[in-house]
This record gives sequence, structure tokens and C-alpha cells, in this order.
Amino acid sequence: MPLSATITGYCMKCDKIQQPPYSGPVLCTVDGISLSDHVKVSGCPLNKFQAEYANMPPDSRAIPRDEWPVWAKALALVSTDADKGIGDTVARAIGPKCSAAFKSWHMTVFGKSCGCKARQSEWNQLYPYSTSPSAP
Repeated sequence: MPLSATITGYCMKCDKIQQPPYSGPVLCTVDGISLSDHVKVSGCPLNKFQAEYANMPPDSRAIPRDEWPVWAKALALVSTDADKGIGDTVARAIGPKCSAAFKSWHMTVFGKSCGCKARQSEWNQLYPYSTSPSAP
């Protein structure tokens, strides 16, 4: 059984999922995201299956380019050959100076890291340039 099916199976046993009748994708009531998107994106918001998610191969998380949100398609238009995915494009566009200032502000205001590096990596896995068909 594919790992994604196993993880979705865990979700179906959780008391935080949308209850029947379903009028579309089954949603998590914690954050309103569909179970299939939890598997693709970041896993359970309650961290119930993080170990399983961490073992998913990165290429299994990639979203086909024709399913990318509009903001990701727009960012892809300004990508360079050095960018692995959307995460690299965003990091390059923001630049190290602005990034350092934001990270400092975020730590001061919220008392924790902004998660920029993790988000850059996650977006590169979700929206990679190398495994996605060319944009129209």
C-alpha cells in the first residue's frame, strides 16, 4: 500500500475530520485543508503522523504544474536556471538583506524562527521546476 494511502488512513480514524455526508474532498476540521493536501503539503496539523510523512520521498510530494496555484505559476515566470523550485525563486526575490531583517523582526515579535528555510525547502519539493511540465 502506498505511504500516502497509509497516512490518509490515519486521517480517516481521527476525530478531527469532517463528518459525513461529504460534498467534496474530506476536510480536516483543524485547518480546513483536504486530507489529500495534508499528505502532499505538510502532514497533520496535530503532528499525528509526522514520522510517516518524513519518510515520503520528496518527488511524491510534487504537485503537477497544471495544478499549481496562481501565485506559484506567476513566480515561476521569474525563475532562473539556478532555481530548483518556487522556494528558491522566492528566496532569491526577497534577497538576503530583506530576509535577514524579516527573520530578526519575526524572532523579536513572535519569539520563534519564521521557518523560512523549511518553507523554502517545502516549496521546492511541492513546486519543483525539474519534474513539472513547462508552463503554457
